[in-house]
Amino acid sequence: MYSDRILPATKARVGESRVEKIDVSGAVSSWNPAYLKTAIEKSDPVPEQKNDPDGIRAVVAGTLGRQSKKVSVREVPDGTLTRRKGPPKAKTPGGPGPRPSRPPTPCTLA
Repeated sequence: MYSDRILPATKARVGESRVEKIDVSGAVSSWNPAYLKTAIEKSDPVPEQKNDPDGIRAVVAGTLGRQSKKVSVREVPDGTLTRRKGPPKAKTPGGPGPRPSRPPTPCTLA
């Protein structure tokens, strides 16, 4: 998946669900917020790497239509920004019971 498709795919998946927190983690210091708008592979010229966590926060919040205060951006040595649905749900012993009300949807870019 190209970097400019991560946020639209996340927005489509989350939709209008209540979002408690958005975590962006990866090699933030080597990303330019522009990569989230136009993939490197589609850019000419390619924007320089830029350590701009506030810029990444602003692009993520703006594209997802969420408040910036719900977006955390952190550097981890791993390297790639991807999207994942969040932690796996614990299985209920004895099978599913009545469906509870929907909790906030975790949204992690890791």
